[in-house]
Amino acid sequence: MTIVHLFPLASSSSEIPEWVKETSGNVRHIGVHKLHPDRPLHPLLLSWAAETSNVWVAGKIEPLKKSAHENWLQAHEIERINTLDYGDLWVKSNQSGKHIVSRIRHTGESLSTAYKLRRDSAKRRKVMPVRQMTSAVVDDCRLEK
Repeated sequence: MTIVHLFPLASSSSEIPEWVKETSGNVRHIGVHKLHPDRPLHPLLLSWAAETSNVWVAGKIEPLKKSAHENWLQAHEIERINTLDYGDLWVKSNQSGKHIVSRIRHTGESLSTAYKLRRDSAKRRKVMPVRQMTSAVVDDCRLEK
């Protein structure tokens, strides 16, 4: 199971919510954040960057200022990110500290096809509050032990 956190509100908390930490062993959490080139990361975003398995930066972005991002990136990583072009993806493993740049391409399908498929799949989807779903995942994990 994967949960995507699109632009979580940084004003509401300075740490990753507890329910995310509780379920991170069994549920993949993906946080999508905006990276400002000249502002340091908010404490919530800094905690996502520090506690995640991988950090991804899709290029091309405005050049990052070292003074703003040296608290979570090394100087050579900032230099490499600043050279990204359109279609480049920089991925860093927080376990090993290694990073790689990969080329990505845009899909040949039109967006209208994607919207149609999403709409059709949503018809059968049952809405469930996130807290209820994560409690069920945690309960299942406890049963397996």
